[in-house]
Amino acid sequence: MVALFCISPKQKTLMSKKTELLEPIFPGEILCEEFMRPLDISIDQLSFDTAISKQTLTDIIQGKGAITAEIALKLGEYFCISPDLWLGLQTDYESRIAKHKVFKFPRIIVENQSRGAGFQFA
Repeated sequence: MVALFCISPKQKTLMSKKTELLEPIFPGEILCEEFMRPLDISIDQLSFDTAISKQTLTDIIQGKGAITAEIALKLGEYFCISPDLWLGLQTDYESRIAKHKVFKFPRIIVENQSRGAGFQFA
């Protein structure tokens, strides 16, 4: 039997203890909780100061919108930090979302076709 993307139940148990997938934190939550609230900055104020629309900021804060390169530049300048921080947060978030999607699917076991067997789900 040939296995693709398959691990034994014992390995799965050990791996799940070591590498649990954390719930992704969207960049807007960090923007709101770590920057806006401590500095007492409203969406209206941030929108006015950065020329980012209120709707775009609201979407980002609610996890419905992404931080683009342009927004990262504006937030970086406004908060005097590297735009790379914002882009990194967005990339990390998207990567975690992808991992959650990929690792929730069942693993497929492919048996040797010469034995006449097909696909099985683990």
